[in-house]
Amino acid sequence: MYREPEIIVGLDLGTSKIAVVVAERDSRFQDAQIIGIGLAPSQGIRKGLIVNLEQAIQSVRMAVQDAEKMVGFEIGEATVAFSGIDAASVTSRGMVSLGRVPRQVGIQDIERVIEAAQSELAVPSNRVTLHTIPVKYSLDGNSGIDDPLGMTGIRLEIELQSVIAPTSVIQNIINCVESAGITVNGLVIKSLASALGSLTDEEMRTGAVSICIGGGTTGVAMFADGRPVRLSVIPIGGDHITNDLAYVLKIPISKAEEIKQQVSLFPEENKEALEVEARGRTKTLNAEDVVDVIS
Repeated sequence: MYREPEIIVGLDLGTSKIAVVVAERDSRFQDAQIIGIGLAPSQGIRKGLIVNLEQAIQSVRMAVQDAEKMVGFEIGEATVAFSGIDAASVTSRGMVSLGRVPRQVGIQDIERVIEAAQSELAVPSNRVTLHTIPVKYSLDGNSGIDDPLGMTGIRLEIELQSVIAPTSVIQNIINCVESAGITVNGLVIKSLASALGSLTDEEMRTGAVSICIGGGTTGVAMFADGRPVRLSVIPIGGDHITNDLAYVLKIPISKAEEIKQQVSLFPEENKEALEVEARGRTKTLNAEDVVDVIS
């Protein structure tokens, strides 16, 4: 029996732009195909945090409308990615007994051991657990097990990676997106989403670090044995370079952004002087001075 393709929508709340990606997945295939994108300048968001709700809502609406023009239908729900600058990545461990006689591990046993690991976390009342990611399982002391389901033993242990974020930050994001007319299907830290989209399975297994540099924040995700073992967000991004250029060279921020994109960090590639029009005057800049500020 034929089924309509599943529509998947991702909404990225960034410091410099709001991005929407619409994908279509046929029930016969696992891979999704991107069928539309939408972009809008980000207003009301600074360093990944909402600082002006009304401006942020309007930016989300503009990005969604841009995507709707491409796909030809209305978007009603999305999974939202955000920087999560105040999010904390915490590791905990849990253990459950399967009984005195060895038996197979079931779904309920896995749920119990995850709950046992979560109970070891002292989550403050003003914070909420956003992600719970199993790093590795151990069965009867044998560690490094990816999936214990169906395996036999008497003691199941887990190392769990939990991402905890302030409740107020999460609620503000939900309020923003839903006020723009979009139902929030789920939330994901941007550093994790970026890593899952850019790293191959082999890279995750052998060990890799994904660094996602945005306008106001930089997300870091560390992988080992195929699982994320550490997630963090640093409140530094490309806007810091732009602001430094504007301050040192005494030019408007918009012009500093243009200059930043024109120069190369390799001196031999900067062959021409840079001219900037500001306040009715033309200012000539030395490319080496621009590179020094960026460096």
